[in-house]
Amino acid sequence: MDPQVVRDLNSMRKPLPQSVVAVGTAPAKKRARKKREPLTKAVLQNSQPMARAERIQALRELEHELSHCFDCDLCKTRAKPIAGQGNPDNPDIMFIGPAPDAADERSGRVFSGPAGDLLTKMIEAMEYKREDLFLTNICKCRPENDRAPLLKEMKACTHFLEEQIRIVRPKVIVVLGEHAIRGLFLNQSRSTSPQGAWTQYHGLPVMPTFHPKYILRFQNDSAGQQRQLKSSVWRALKAVMQLIKKNRP
Repeated sequence: MDPQVVRDLNSMRKPLPQSVVAVGTAPAKKRARKKREPLTKAVLQNSQPMARAERIQALRELEHELSHCFDCDLCKTRAKPIAGQGNPDNPDIMFIGPAPDAADERSGRVFSGPAGDLLTKMIEAMEYKREDLFLTNICKCRPENDRAPLLKEMKACTHFLEEQIRIVRPKVIVVLGEHAIRGLFLNQSRSTSPQGAWTQYHGLPVMPTFHPKYILRFQNDSAGQQRQLKSSVWRALKAVMQLIKKNRP
């Protein structure tokens, strides 16, 4: 056989590059999870401060890692993970919800849609802008049909949240909604605090309060339930502002 023909046949037998995915082929093998030191109060206190550029780069690397995460079944239905946005450089507040929803997935940003609009109004009432703070969720992938995330799903994603906390170093955490409150304290022995009562997460002050989406459920409520909920949230946020002001040098 002509040697050139042999060379051509052999080249056709070479495997496709990994970037080329043929229809019907098996999905790529999941990558091994990056090993990290578990977040503790001591880790937060003893870790070296990072420059802003280092924090931004670390968050970008975390987003890349998220795109290859297959730790729970949410990876089967997600369009894309939504890591979070905001000020990465020791912001006054980190807001934490339970999981992205359809509006977040469409926009690529956490706390989008009507619930996000309400949260933005709350933030502005505190005399901040969204970009002054850091906003994220425990789960980084949207649960199907916008259901609440399961505890096992939040547990699988906690190491990503803890890495965000380690990088960003917020002064205060505001955790939004019952599911996020339960998810945040999954790995801690102490019980969670009720809405509006201070607690701690690895030494960081935490204020639990209602999720904006829950408040919006009572939009047409004639009994004034929404007004009561908004008042409760505002009392919690005022307590946050007072603590930040007290601790400001």
